[in-house]
Amino acid sequence: MVQKSIRIKPGTDIYEWFENQNHYSESLKILINAAIQVYGKGDVVDAINRQMANHFASKLGQAQGGNEATHNHQEKEKKESNNSEDNSQKENKAKTESDDNTDPLGFLS
Repeated sequence: MVQKSIRIKPGTDIYEWFENQNHYSESLKILINAAIQVYGKGDVVDAINRQMANHFASKLGQAQGGNEATHNHQEKEKKESNNSEDNSQKENKAKTESDDNTDPLGFLS
């Protein structure tokens, strides 16, 4: 098992959130698993940047009357994302089915 630590500046929203948690580790595990469902297991900053770039490219394509190359690229990424999500959902379903129902949300490991 590995232990990680972070520094949090007092007076910030993050600090206040931490202060309101009864169990830091469990709260973070739940949030991390939720983020994995949305962004995958890669770097979340890269995933969000990629998502933003795709959004802006889509808006630019719409403003220019539609860009077929942009659309095709987005469709390809969408299919790849859906395949990744399907595989992740299958893995999570298998894990959840093997659990002893102590975690009704399917988040905790």
